[in-house]
Parts: sequence; structure tokens; C-alpha cells
Amino acid sequence: MDHQIDPASLAALPRTSGVYLFKGDGRLPLYIGKSVDIRSRVLAHLRAEDEAAMMAQTRRVEFIE
Repeated sequence: MDHQIDPASLAALPRTSGVYLFKGDGRLPLYIGKSVDIRSRVLAHLRAEDEAAMMAQTRRVEFIE
């Protein structure tokens, strides 16, 4: 997968429930999602072919448990 997401922001993702935000170069989030397993859900986004354009714009992932 070709993305430029900060590896540290991916490594920090917890396996707990909460909200996650895909952030790009701008101030506003590109996407906001919620999951019972944040880490698993974010990694699923990275594998989704139909979300490749959004992932290409994402620079970091933030979360709120």
C-alpha cells in the first residue's frame, strides 16, 4: 500500500474502543470513524482499495479512547 502516514501514529493505535481521525495537511480531519477496536479498524482502512485516495492524503492518525 502506498501511503505517507506517520509510522509512529499507526504504532500508537490501541486495541480499545473509541474514535479515530485521519488527518492530512490541512486543519480539518479527512475522516472520522468509531470502532470497538481502533487499531484493527484503521488497518482495515489501509487495505481497502476503494479508500486508496483518502489514504494517500492521510499523514497521521489520531484517536480518542
